[in-house]
Amino acid sequence: MTPRQATSLLFVLFLGIIMTGQVPAYGQRTVVVEPTAFGILNTVIAGDTTATGERTDENTVYVLRRGATYLLSASIENRGYPLTIVAEDGDGPRPILRPGVDLTGQAARAFRLRDDFTIRDVYVTHVNDAGGLQSNMFRISADNVRIVIENCYLDYEQQSFFRIDSDSVKLYIRDTIARNSGLAASPGNGRIIDTRGNIVDTLFVENNTFYNLTNQVLLTGTGVGGLMNYIHFNHNTMYNIGNTALDINRSKEAVVTNNLILNAGFLGDRQEADGEEQVLDPIISIDSLGLPDFPEENRSILIANNNFFFDQEYISLIEATDSVDVLPLFTAIDSVFINAGIATVTGNIIEDVDFTAGPGLVTAYLTDRLTNPANENPPSFAYDPDGANVPGEGSLDFTYSPTFTSNASSLSGQPLGDLNWFGIEIIEVSVDGPGIVPESFKLLGNYPNPFNPTTNVVFELTEPSEVKVTVYDLLGREVLSTFPQQFSGSGTQQIYVDASSLSSGMYLYRVTASSIGREHSFVHDGRMVLLK
Repeated sequence: MTPRQATSLLFVLFLGIIMTGQVPAYGQRTVVVEPTAFGILNTVIAGDTTATGERTDENTVYVLRRGATYLLSASIENRGYPLTIVAEDGDGPRPILRPGVDLTGQAARAFRLRDDFTIRDVYVTHVNDAGGLQSNMFRISADNVRIVIENCYLDYEQQSFFRIDSDSVKLYIRDTIARNSGLAASPGNGRIIDTRGNIVDTLFVENNTFYNLTNQVLLTGTGVGGLMNYIHFNHNTMYNIGNTALDINRSKEAVVTNNLILNAGFLGDRQEADGEEQVLDPIISIDSLGLPDFPEENRSILIANNNFFFDQEYISLIEATDSVDVLPLFTAIDSVFINAGIATVTGNIIEDVDFTAGPGLVTAYLTDRLTNPANENPPSFAYDPDGANVPGEGSLDFTYSPTFTSNASSLSGQPLGDLNWFGIEIIEVSVDGPGIVPESFKLLGNYPNPFNPTTNVVFELTEPSEVKVTVYDLLGREVLSTFPQQFSGSGTQQIYVDASSLSSGMYLYRVTASSIGREHSFVHDGRMVLLK
């Protein structure tokens, strides 16, 4: 089992047990789908019903054979029932899902999701079997659904890998690679996630690699749309992004930490349009919520310990033309929220990192776009445009030397970016507070973490103590506190924390232990993530 598969298994168990209360996939009814015919996966899923039309078992997992290709005869659409698709156990190549062209020469997007959905260990390409390119690989078209993408490889997309058409969606993407989004001749599209201005409950994106996109990793929208309750971007590698990397304009709470964001905005931005000077797009975009019942000062945005680097070769090409300029990290609009303390920006660096075997710069494509934007057949920006490395798992290596500052610059001292390339797991952050005597009191963290909605804060004592836990939001405001509890003995102890009253997000917590009969106390701080 690879490190990426191991972390995926842990995350799936967390989602299955903690978030839904259901039995994880390994204890559910399974249906193995053999790759016997065109559209067989569509047929098996749609036909898995009783004689009266009800689903045979809504907790069914559809298992695909490793190394097999499944051509889809139409969009897989789960209207009114949850759907789970996984690869069979083992270390072989991921099963491949590909849109198939029907007798009329037409093909459809891979998925139209209308209920909860999980996919794990699968390679999905949006190049159909006739060579055409489809759009919106995962189109999410129902309110209040939960979408989980785990340890997948997503390749080639015309518009956005994930397009959200509905409200209150929860989207979790972890341990996944997504690349080659957008049309070379029309770079206005080419995204990972496009919320289309809809209200999103939770967007949890961790330990992924996204590269070679003509537009953005995340587009949410401005004005009345694009409200995001909670955004979590942690330990992702983002490389060669045509425009703004992350649009977190209207987020109530956002955590952007420990990422490599390299060469975002490589297409530059136009200084003028229709003769009028334009405000340049930033790498990270923040804007006003505009909600009368939610004051701006109640927002919490953390942008910490990321590497924002832009290659000098791109800069030179952009500066050689009068049509576009290099994107700033933040604009004056962003600075309003930073200066007001709504957005905390700290610990970020700028460093050129050489990957062991990275995809390289797209200078030929950029040169053509800058000098001949009307060209309808520009050089390809995509990595592996001929598909020689499909599914591409052995063709790249995003590790980098430990001599780089980025190698130990995360909040916990780990490498920045997707840690799957390094074969290590994310270490939860625990920051010591004042007055610590490590041999007398030790904080072991909270388990589970992430959690929903309860967790146990675990610690070690060497003497009788009174202990309490206080929880704070990222602005330092107390949101929850436990009653002080007395522990008469030493050893490992724990305090149960019920966060049912809180919304999804990252929180700080402080454990205070006052020794009984002595005049000293110990304080430890940690971080916890609540995902509802």
